[in-house]
Amino acid sequence: MATRKGKWESGRGRSRTDLRSGRPTRAHAEIHHRAMQLVREQRGLSKIRLAKTSGLDRRSLARWEAGQQTPDLRTIGRLADALGCHPTVLIEWAEDDQ
Repeated sequence: MATRKGKWESGRGRSRTDLRSGRPTRAHAEIHHRAMQLVREQRGLSKIRLAKTSGLDRRSLARWEAGQQTPDLRTIGRLADALGCHPTVLIEWAEDDQ
C-alpha cells in the first residue's frame, strides 16, 4: 500500500531552552487521545473507517484513543488529514526533561 503524504506532515519537535536552568530541552507532541476520539465521533467515523481512510492500523488507533501509546508527528498529520482537522486539535505539547 502506498503511503499517503498529507498537507500537515511535519518534521521533528522544536528545540527550546529551559528558562530556569538555561539548558536546551526538546519539545515533542503527544496525541490528546480524548480529542482524537471526539473529532472522530463528530465526523461519524468508526475506528475501522478511520483506519481505512488514513491507511493506519485499526489496533494502533484504538491504543492511541485509549492513551496507551502515542503516534509520531507524521502519523498525527495523517490522522488530522483523515479527520479533516488541523493537527493542533489532536496534540498537546510537552517538554522532555534533560
